[in-house]
Amino acid sequence: MKSRSWLKLGNLCREHANLIDQLCSRTRAT
Repeated sequence: MKSRSWLKLGNLCREHANLIDQLCSRTRAT
């Protein structure tokens, strides 16, 4: 159970990181 919860948190972190990267790339491009 714990492992699954950690995996979920990891996935969320990855998604947030991707969104942040996209925002950063947009700000840099502008």
